[in-house]
Amino acid sequence: MSLTNQSEVQMSLRIKKQRELVDELRKVFPEQKIICRYDNFINYVDKHRTVTYYHLNKIRHASQAENDQEVFDVVSYFCGGSANFLDLVYCYYGDNDTDPEPISSESYYEALTSGMPPISINTGKEIEDFDVKNISFYCILDWNKE
Repeated sequence: MSLTNQSEVQMSLRIKKQRELVDELRKVFPEQKIICRYDNFINYVDKHRTVTYYHLNKIRHASQAENDQEVFDVVSYFCGGSANFLDLVYCYYGDNDTDPEPISSESYYEALTSGMPPISINTGKEIEDFDVKNISFYCILDWNKE
């Protein structure tokens, strides 16, 4: 089997597992609208397998979320628990808004709760000219993750 075929098989298996997990949730919570958001997100990922970087607007679009809470619910579900589909990266967007600076979860929390400048994971230094409005996160889909 070629490497490309192995990768496709691995992707298909991961998507199948996510569908099965959401189907189990649907059995317990059949009327919950968020289950549809989970389905929408999985369908988007399945159709766009080359996309591995999911910022908040991409997650909103992919899941067809109607509000911020639904976006956060999708992120929470797919980043944790039994889904473990996405990796969460906390970050700070500087003035140019192009390259997010990764920060630790602790630094993210401290910045939001106490206004302390977060520490860059890359440099080990405090973010200069910190503005709490520029703190955020994004998700990474690693197809090789088990």
